Amino acid sequence: NAQGVYRGRFTCPDVQWTGNDADLIATFTVTAGEVADAAESNMLWTDQDVQRGIQPAVSPRPPRELSLANGYPDTSKYIFDVEKADEIAQKLLNDDQVFLNPLIWNARPATFEAYWNESDREIYFYSGRVYLPDSHHRHQGIIKAVRLWRESPADYPKFSDMRPFKVELYFLSRADEG
Repeated sequence: NAQGVYRGRFTCPDVQWTGNDADLIATFTVTAGEVADAAESNMLWTDQDVQRGIQPAVSPRPPRELSLANGYPDTSKYIFDVEKADEIAQKLLNDDQVFLNPLIWNARPATFEAYWNESDREIYFYSGRVYLPDSHHRHQGIIKAVRLWRESPADYPKFSDMRPFKVELYFLSRADEG
């Protein structure tokens, strides 16, 4: 394209690659604000058959795929520890010391469209869903912190949506995701 490369709806910056073929992993760093924006754009999803799951004996069976844009899942239907996610959000908002393992994303082959810009070491996501085979609570805590801060930044003067988080991006099939 004469105007340059279309960067899509989300850019994975300064990507470092590890492995090859089926073991390929991309790692990069994003900000809390970028995580929240990715969720708000309906890019980040959980598959409850891979994540913690659906509550036993729930009938009818609720949808197994949930967009992080919708916030915390309904705990009467899904296994989700609200206190754990809230604790993460509160620690972030207070700028308390919190150590979070990398955020885990998975782009299932043939279900997304993206471009690898080798010269800039960036991945541009155009369409599709990125699933969280792990780190759902961490994501929801980050997203909640950003949402609360954006609604009332004066209430959280110690928080910054520029706080960095490491992401591990996998390229596994749904069957291999768990």
